[in-house]
Amino acid sequence: MSFLPLAETVGHRVFSGGVPDAHGNVTKGWAEPVDVDVYGWHTGQSEEPQIEGHERLRVDGQVLAPESWRPGSRDKVVLPGVEGEFFIVGVPEDYTHGPFGFTPGVVVNLQRIDG
Repeated sequence: MSFLPLAETVGHRVFSGGVPDAHGNVTKGWAEPVDVDVYGWHTGQSEEPQIEGHERLRVDGQVLAPESWRPGSRDKVVLPGVEGEFFIVGVPEDYTHGPFGFTPGVVVNLQRIDG
């Protein structure tokens, strides 16, 4: 049982591998985003290599979601008001098996790399 409100909405793009391009080559693809109600999300950590000539930015984040949302490890997430799409890293962290019946949900780890 959870008493938390689903206060935010994110876009979920499901991975659909094996999409042929115009030349018949199999490429990676993702479905159009579908809205998912979640407890909240954040982006907080970012990293830029301190090496001259390397212009890469890595941004990490998390989505706090109900246990019913189980995205795949190759799926993507679109956060409202944030540029770019985030890849889901690993499988959701499941916090729904506590001893007192409180099921706060799952944590979905995100990462975006630009450059």
